[in-house]
Amino acid sequence: MDGYLGMRRTVTGHRFYRWEEDTSNKERFYSPLRQNGAHIKHLKRILSNETPMWSVIVFSDDCTFKDVTVSSDQIYKVVHLHQLKSQVNKLIKETDEDVFSSEDVQFMYDELYPFTQVDEETKVMHNIKPV
Repeated sequence: MDGYLGMRRTVTGHRFYRWEEDTSNKERFYSPLRQNGAHIKHLKRILSNETPMWSVIVFSDDCTFKDVTVSSDQIYKVVHLHQLKSQVNKLIKETDEDVFSSEDVQFMYDELYPFTQVDEETKVMHNIKPV
C-alpha cells in the first residue's frame, strides 16, 4: 500500500481512509476499495465487460486495522500481504473452469502494456495523497 504503515480507521463506504502512526501524525487518503473499483472499471472498459476480474485489496502485514468494517457479501476482499497467496488460491478453486487461454493473456498484455509506459511525473500524480 504505497508506503503506508501503521493503523487505518474507516468503514468501507467512506471515500477516505485515515492513516495514523500516532496521535500527532495522521493523514487521509483515498479509499483503496474505491480506487481499486475505479481501476477495474477502466480495465473492463479497455478489455471487455465480460472479462472476469476479482478485486483484492492488499495491505502491508505491518498494518493494523482498527474500526474497519468489510461486509462479507462484497465483491472485493481486503487482506494482509501474508494472506494474498491463500486468497488467490481460494479464488482459483472457486472458479469452475480455466478462465484465460494463453491467447487471452497475450491479448490482455498487448492491450494493457502501453498504459504502463508513463513518465515519473505521471506516476507521482497518480499516487498523490488527497488532503
